[in-house]
Amino acid sequence: MTPRTRFVIFSSARSGTSLVTATLGQHPDIYCHAEIFQAKRENHILKEFRAAHDVEGLAKTPVKLARAVLDFTPGPPVVGFKMWTWQAPAAAREILADPGLRKIVIERKNRLAAYSSVRLAFTTGVWNLWPGEGRKAAPPLLPFDAADFEAFLKRQQKLFDEYRAHAAGELLEVAYGELPDPGIARIQAFLGVAPRDLAPRRQKLHSDDILARFAPEARDAVRAAVERAGHPEWLREARG
Repeated sequence: MTPRTRFVIFSSARSGTSLVTATLGQHPDIYCHAEIFQAKRENHILKEFRAAHDVEGLAKTPVKLARAVLDFTPGPPVVGFKMWTWQAPAAAREILADPGLRKIVIERKNRLAAYSSVRLAFTTGVWNLWPGEGRKAAPPLLPFDAADFEAFLKRQQKLFDEYRAHAAGELLEVAYGELPDPGIARIQAFLGVAPRDLAPRRQKLHSDDILARFAPEARDAVRAAVERAGHPEWLREARG
């Protein structure tokens, strides 16, 4: 069976994409993988595809893996996955330039929230929580490196500018703050599937008080950094 609609989600880490892919995967008309270019492919590429293909062989040529994933379905007419440009630059360029593939760009515009979430994930090893799953321990308070944060801002801006500049064909932009709703509903409409009330398949890891993620002695530097960036509102964040 050939998929009717193919899509790719472009974003960066800690932007709500795990929630999106896992939630979309509940829709009977959507066959949605996670990050197909992650090393632990068994956690990201769905089992029906893995059973039917030499995944490691395909992965030697990332463009071939991407095309094979998008061309395969065990039944659902809509097929997609997520990726970041740095994971497979040549594949990203080809996918972005293909007007026949729908693109979804998910952006966490609160860069301080994204930055701190990445740091916490690397520190704790906890990247996602399933609904009803509790944390085993409170996360540690973070130090703050202003130069590192400013470099992160530049990388993020460059990444999302490139997504928008090179995306040919149909493009949907979704903000992290729209997740799960109305973002999931907007994505379903964009993909042309019948709307379903899909239960979110991930839960938020940390509180909306972004400043409180940092150690008390670091907070003045955090405040100064977001003021320099012109976004004092980044000290707090809400979603959905």
